[in-house]
Amino acid sequence: MALLDAYGVGFASSRIVSEAEGAADAQREIGGPVAVKVDAPIHKADVGGVVLGCETPEEAAEAVHRIRRALEEAGEERYGRTLVVQAMVEEGVQLAAGLRRDPVFGPVSMIGLGGELLELMDDVAVRLPPLTEREAREMVESLKAYPLLDGYRGQPARDVGALLDLIHRLGALAMDVGALLELDLNPVFVGKKGVLAADVRLRLASEES
Repeated sequence: MALLDAYGVGFASSRIVSEAEGAADAQREIGGPVAVKVDAPIHKADVGGVVLGCETPEEAAEAVHRIRRALEEAGEERYGRTLVVQAMVEEGVQLAAGLRRDPVFGPVSMIGLGGELLELMDDVAVRLPPLTEREAREMVESLKAYPLLDGYRGQPARDVGALLDLIHRLGALAMDVGALLELDLNPVFVGKKGVLAADVRLRLASEES
């Protein structure tokens, strides 16, 4: 999250906690409904690792216990040491954005339909950064999900300009940080004004040694 902040990538307000009391304090600090989720690179929903819509400190604290019980039942309790308490993002089209470092071509930028549908729908576009404004726009408009951003069936148009800005910022990050092998933002909420990432996973070359 600190790396994304350095490149001006918006991220939902989040706190990392290790105990139920910390989750309660985080909900008080953030205010409003929060999500509590396991802090691990796994499919959280598949193992009960996320609880949405916690509106009080008590609900956030109970979510920690629920998640740890679910992880234990799934045989994944090793992932329950730390959790993320995060402000709920109520509005926006869910996309995924990211990077891969190819051994031949170098950094590769990716944008696609996000959330739980990413792997199911396989609606993804890739390009090699740095991208021109035209290349970034063509990348977005090539998605099957693009009509969702463009006012599909009376829905409000989304902030495609902010999404293009995100693609450029991630491309700059990839060009600057040579140790970055992989970066996934999923989901990224594209709202009527602005974009906001709600989950991040990255892998560095130093982790390979």
